[in-house]
Amino acid sequence: MARKEPGGPAAGEALALFDRKAANLEAAAGLLAEVTAEYDASGMWTVLDERAARLDVADVSERWARRLVTHPFPVALRSLEFNWGYMRQHGVRSFYEMTARYVADLVENTVRWRAAFEAERDSGVIDRITTVEADLASEEAPMHCDICKKTITALLYLDG
Repeated sequence: MARKEPGGPAAGEALALFDRKAANLEAAAGLLAEVTAEYDASGMWTVLDERAARLDVADVSERWARRLVTHPFPVALRSLEFNWGYMRQHGVRSFYEMTARYVADLVENTVRWRAAFEAERDSGVIDRITTVEADLASEEAPMHCDICKKTITALLYLDG
């Protein structure tokens, strides 16, 4: 509807969604920075690195796959396995740093996508590549962030 009536209420709602998305991403970046500083001060990285080294990725993957995997390429499970392997190889703090860069990239891209939407509204010319890119990232980012949350949960609760 925002495209059919660029001056209508749907366009304003779309811009408000961009603003809420940007605010949400900024809050996520703040939480990552807060946890990183807290874990730096408390020495929690050492505990988490030790747990990551002990985590039986094959066992956890197998247990979670029993009820999780129905797709021929189980992207959620593969993401978890990648994350655990990354933490094991580079450290849990590095995983948090990688996640913070991912969120920072999303913040930067959200600004670009909003500007593209405004340019489209003003000119009537649709940047279809940017539109598809924004849509795909808007679908992928929440799923990926939820996977990251589950990745660290396995470590936090490893020792009960």
